[in-house]
Amino acid sequence: MKKNKLVIAAVCVCAASLLSGCGGSSSSSGKVQGKKDSNAIQVTGTVKSKNVESISLGLPENITVGVNNVYVKLGQEVKKNDKVADLDLSDYNSNIDKIQDEIDAEDIKKDKMTDQDQKNMEEKTIDQYNNEITSIKSKLNKSYVSGSSIVCDMDDAVVTSVGYSKGDILNSQQKIVTLEDLKNLQVMAKVPQENINDIKEGQNVTISTQAYSGKSYKGKVTYVGKSVVSSASSSSSLSSNAGSGSDDDDSYIPVEISIDNNDGSILPESSVDLSISRK
Repeated sequence: MKKNKLVIAAVCVCAASLLSGCGGSSSSSGKVQGKKDSNAIQVTGTVKSKNVESISLGLPENITVGVNNVYVKLGQEVKKNDKVADLDLSDYNSNIDKIQDEIDAEDIKKDKMTDQDQKNMEEKTIDQYNNEITSIKSKLNKSYVSGSSIVCDMDDAVVTSVGYSKGDILNSQQKIVTLEDLKNLQVMAKVPQENINDIKEGQNVTISTQAYSGKSYKGKVTYVGKSVVSSASSSSSLSSNAGSGSDDDDSYIPVEISIDNNDGSILPESSVDLSISRK
């Protein structure tokens, strides 16, 4: 009987020892996994293009411009001089021709006049017509207009909005297309206000995301807002452009970060993890 009691006691001691050892190991492992780098600020951000081009012509309402063809889709990558759309400029050209006819007619009238005051008045009328032609032509004097076509004027861009389809008529309220420069990206972030004294321009940043197979990029803090922004003011442009900085996200500092080794894989509007060095 004593022997049985001794055996039972020994088993209990061993079991307690094993449980204690397992528990200690688990606790130690948990601390290591949850350990945070005290020398870095950990937040998330959103990739944004620094060069966004919303293309429209802004022609007078009495000039009708149609869309003959659209060559791009939403999310499509385009290179410099790639054709985006073809436009029907027949009404545009007709209006310029009509104004030029008025100028020619006024020139003939002026040449027949003998009174200098009348000639001066006629010259003013001709100048007004010429200014009208110059104003209309200036609408197409853009880097993204080539003849009757809209083209990409960036080295590498992505289409983020397409406003028209083949057969549509342009209007002054709607953009033809929006292009975002893929070679000129940055990260917008919301840094919690508790870090207001820890964040400074020039600090090194590691940029990473699971979407890019664990690849990381280097960057630097290029801008730190001079005031704390409240999430309640959702109408703020800074609020709409920045990534999430904390779970409750009550108040934050708007921060901009460069991407120094962009290899073309990072896309606008993607979410990234940021480790901002305090040093």
